[in-house]
Amino acid sequence: MRALCIWLIVALNGCVLPLGSGTDASAIRGFFQTEPISQLHVGVYAVDLSSGRELFSHNEDKKFIPASNQKILVTAAAMSLFGPQHRFETRVGLMGESHGSFVDGDVVVCGSGDPTLSDRYWTSGSEAMRAIADSLHDRGIRHVGGSLVVDVAAWDSATVGPTWEVEDLRYGYASTGGAFAIDEGEIELVVSAGSTAGAPVAVTWSPVGTTDFVRSELRTAPEGSGVGVRADYLPESRAVVLRGEVETGIVDTVSIAMRDPVRQSVAALSRAIQEVGVELEGGWRVHWPSGDRAQPPSMEEEDGPCSRVEPVFSMRSPPMSEIVAGILKPSQNWMTEQVVRALGQSYGAEGSWEEGLGVVETFLVEEVGVRPSDLYARDGSGLSFYNLVTP
Repeated sequence: MRALCIWLIVALNGCVLPLGSGTDASAIRGFFQTEPISQLHVGVYAVDLSSGRELFSHNEDKKFIPASNQKILVTAAAMSLFGPQHRFETRVGLMGESHGSFVDGDVVVCGSGDPTLSDRYWTSGSEAMRAIADSLHDRGIRHVGGSLVVDVAAWDSATVGPTWEVEDLRYGYASTGGAFAIDEGEIELVVSAGSTAGAPVAVTWSPVGTTDFVRSELRTAPEGSGVGVRADYLPESRAVVLRGEVETGIVDTVSIAMRDPVRQSVAALSRAIQEVGVELEGGWRVHWPSGDRAQPPSMEEEDGPCSRVEPVFSMRSPPMSEIVAGILKPSQNWMTEQVVRALGQSYGAEGSWEEGLGVVETFLVEEVGVRPSDLYARDGSGLSFYNLVTP
């Protein structure tokens, strides 16, 4: 369906662009009556950007599913409201007294929803975690008497788009995020088949959070069977189970959605901190939002650990202009949803899909002049089939 939409856009561009040169609009309407175009729902609204003059319109008041064109609406709002130089900031601090190499308290990380903690901007998300770990080690810290606490209370705890298809959730294009998440919400699996049919398949993955997060029931299949890996998330045990088969002698890489992105990212950070030689006596934990939507965000922040820390380190993302390029060029779903929720945090009541999409719609109506009836947004990436927009 998406491929057909892309092809259709290219075809229509070829028809619409010559309008300024006197092309008869009836020729384009005639094109819409030819098969297979006549079997599709087509809407076009073309204007001359220099004069604002309408060049051509067809079903311009009808609503259509925008698919990934939805990203244009979100990034336009982000560039206008945040500005092209805006950067996400992940702050690291200490809550408690320091005595030489010992911290008598917690290490606190304040999640900002930074969408760039992946190999799109770093070598990997694990490298970004190593940068935070190195900041503690470089300060001379070797022993933390408390815990690693990652504060994600500025965003709600939802990890699934409210109108996404359940069957999509295992795939990387439907990865979900949160106020602290790495590697675009994906896990990269390396599956190595055994030498004989029926043998277990060896599995490694990255990033590594909790060591028991990925459980494999994969088996080696006879030559010619190919690779078939299905990942099922078990919410009751917070684990991913791999089922299927891998052909004898094959080593392959498979990407799947992380499904528990905040906890696994925090666990990966904890691992990085300990690997550089800093002991975390109390392990790690996540500070989640209170769940009280009637409570102003400022009150939640006053009660949260991020309001009571001594700053140690701050990690800033590339500017919004580079983030938008990272979204639009590859049509990156996960990053778009992170930006939506960041808009909700900064310009709405909380970092949620509902608030963020409300900010986008308000911007388009009040600042751009879009009619409220022309827009119905249910996510930022266009993965939802419930999004509707007129040409």
